[in-house]
Amino acid sequence: MDGAIIDVYNSDMDVDGNPEILIQAKSKDTTNYTSIYAFEFNDNNSKANKLDFPKLTSSQRKGYRGNDNFYIKEGKLMREFSIFNGTGKDAKPSGAKRQLEYGLRGNEFTVKQLSKDSTDVKQPDNQPAKTDEKKSSDKQSSSSSSKSSKKKHKRHRG
Repeated sequence: MDGAIIDVYNSDMDVDGNPEILIQAKSKDTTNYTSIYAFEFNDNNSKANKLDFPKLTSSQRKGYRGNDNFYIKEGKLMREFSIFNGTGKDAKPSGAKRQLEYGLRGNEFTVKQLSKDSTDVKQPDNQPAKTDEKKSSDKQSSSSSSKSSKKKHKRHRG
């Protein structure tokens, strides 16, 4: 096992009557990467079967700097982490978080990204500009500017 055990989760994620134990370990590196070791216990052979926990894909890894927050919600393993802009020591938090939901089907993990984040948008830099645009459009009283303001607002939320 790589790293120190931080937490252990007990759940029957695939609702087959055989419990899964998920062990969260944090490695001692500068970015605080987390590893999950998963096992399913089966009454028939009284042994633990190791399950392969999926690694983050390249798109899920974009902006990743560790410090994951794991928890169980409605039988699913949830994973959240902050997204960073830049690399190495120069990486700065973007203010956005990525949220992934892990399920289990047929002893294989499923992964679904719940957050609609984008690491291509630098939120801290863009947020003040969008706020300024909104303020300036609020000062104008023409109906066309309020329509464009609404479009900008929808784009900002989604």
